[in-house]
Amino acid sequence: VTALSNSPTGPFKDTGISFIETEASTFALDDHVEWFQDGYYNCIGKDHDGSLTSYGRGTMVLYTSDKKGLNWSLAEQPLVLKAGKLHWTDGSETLCERTADMPKLYFENGKPKALIIAVLPKDSEVSFSLVIPLIEKN
Repeated sequence: VTALSNSPTGPFKDTGISFIETEASTFALDDHVEWFQDGYYNCIGKDHDGSLTSYGRGTMVLYTSDKKGLNWSLAEQPLVLKAGKLHWTDGSETLCERTADMPKLYFENGKPKALIIAVLPKDSEVSFSLVIPLIEKN
């Protein structure tokens, strides 16, 4: 459930409005990051159990919201990163146990310039960070 306040330290008022969930799941979105840009709220997060899209469990998707950040819907083109495999520029691939954990955004001049995620390859105990440059489309 969402809450509003005029200050990050509160007091908070419960809105009674759920964040992002589906009829099939109240824990649909995991490992998410939100930001405010061009008058609207945005959210990148992991489709925890595959109930948000047909892309499958663990896929990272994009949501957009209204100006208050209370009513969320899948973006027109929601796919950010499909779970299970990373494709490198040299043509090689890495199979992943976890493909898009703990997203963070790097900003320049108020615009997101890179998405940083944690990746855990299959059959490995060593995870790594992946920095994905974001290109603004006009």
